[in-house]
Amino acid sequence: MIDEIIDKLAVKIADIILGKIDILPPRQKGVVKKCFENNGFITADDGQEYYISFMDVLNQKDSGGYSYLEEGQSVEFTIGKNSRGIAAKEVMVINV
Repeated sequence: MIDEIIDKLAVKIADIILGKIDILPPRQKGVVKKCFENNGFITADDGQEYYISFMDVLNQKDSGGYSYLEEGQSVEFTIGKNSRGIAAKEVMVINV
């Protein structure tokens, strides 16, 4: 029994190392729908809407070093949780 479990685990680890299994959360694409001072909403390509805190924007900062987004920008993100519930995380603006 233990040997079987070890064999299955070894196969899974090998698949991860060889890139056959993705261990990172899948990235979504979408568009910034609405922006406020420190947060906003993103509409994903599948139509779902997600809250975004600008603290989760990774690659766009103003001259003061603060993250920001603009309505209509294309973004890529993962889905996670925050104090408000399900939210966009690790948001990156993409050039289309």
